[in-house]
Amino acid sequence: MSPNVPGRAVALLGLLLAAAPIARAQPMSATSYELRGPNGKTAAMLAMSPNGSPGLWLMDPEGRPRMSLGLYPENDFTPGLVLTDEKGEAVGLFRMAGPNHSPVVVFKADGSDRMILGLDMNDRGRAPFLTIAGEPGNRLKALEPGGGGKSEFLFTALIAFAAGALGGRLSSRRKDAGAA
Repeated sequence: MSPNVPGRAVALLGLLLAAAPIARAQPMSATSYELRGPNGKTAAMLAMSPNGSPGLWLMDPEGRPRMSLGLYPENDFTPGLVLTDEKGEAVGLFRMAGPNHSPVVVFKADGSDRMILGLDMNDRGRAPFLTIAGEPGNRLKALEPGGGGKSEFLFTALIAFAAGALGGRLSSRRKDAGAA
């Protein structure tokens, strides 16, 4: 009988590999990492922010940050996601806030909070709330915690607020629609 040389070689190789120490890759480390697109501009960046927390920034084709994900050190390093427009201004924000670390979504326009939706930041029952802002400083709680941990929807107040805040725009739209 002829010896099975290939089979023995495979068995010997297996023994050698089993006995050899496993090489472990060394972790890469740096203060920031950049991913560049075909145009040479930064497409994404993972780095430490000036406030000392890690962050991830995703850029548009022009290299402008459009979405960022990070931690808020001033609120126990809770996570947050910020969406920005082409001018670099925040237009949407999703984060945890308050002592309960409750989820909150903020919609912004011209640097002002225009609508805030979330769960109560102070109450353990975490009742939902919705705040809508007309002109800066003019806020209406459209949905807010009620008695006994229940939520009340102030529908008539919301309609009145919307009619007052959008009245001029609605009437001008009607005129434009009628002229067409």
